Amino acid sequence: MTQPRRLLLARDRAIAKIPRWTCIIRGTLQCHYGPCGKIACRCRKSKRYHHGPYWYVAISTAGKKERVLIPTNQALGAKEAIAAYNKLWKGLCRISEINLALLKKGYGGRDASKRPRK
Repeated sequence: MTQPRRLLLARDRAIAKIPRWTCIIRGTLQCHYGPCGKIACRCRKSKRYHHGPYWYVAISTAGKKERVLIPTNQALGAKEAIAAYNKLWKGLCRISEINLALLKKGYGGRDASKRPRK
């Protein structure tokens, strides 16, 4: 099998591994325990009694940081969606590497699966 053919098959495998677009979140899942606002609450005396867990998805875009509070029962789904984003990113990087290798071999343009003109 020729090198370009191997690259094309590798690219097809990488494309097949990309997760569905509907289950992707870019961010970081964070868990927080903290004291409440009541003066007499025992959470003020010791970290052992802090309230929580409170789950957040932390997002940074264009120099702006945001934390989105999510219910505890949605934390697992958010974790999976963040993992799917990371898998997507790695897959896109792999596809880009393959496309660059194909371009170096003379397979390029809009559809890298077409043979180069001579």
